[in-house]
Amino acid sequence: MPGLIIIRHNGEIERRPLDHVPTHTELHNAIGGYIELVPYWSHFPVDDKTVSRCAVFCDEHGKQRGKPLNVLATDYWHRLTRYTADYLVGDIVIVWGDQAFLRRL
Repeated sequence: MPGLIIIRHNGEIERRPLDHVPTHTELHNAIGGYIELVPYWSHFPVDDKTVSRCAVFCDEHGKQRGKPLNVLATDYWHRLTRYTADYLVGDIVIVWGDQAFLRRL
């Protein structure tokens, strides 16, 4: 089943199952800004046994607006992609599901 995770800048994690592809408005509201796809991040450990394809979104203008560093999301991004040239701020949204589901995002 597809799902959504919000990694808040304060380290809190919210998990939700999804019964539909999230709309642009839902993603915008979850991150509190204009959505931007986080580069290179395409898989996420959903639980102890399952790694799923995913799409990860951040606020396109988060750094310009002075949003706080998201230490937990940045750590995941660096470890899962080995891309360490940048960092994430504000709340981050991870949407996971099969390839057909993610294509509809």
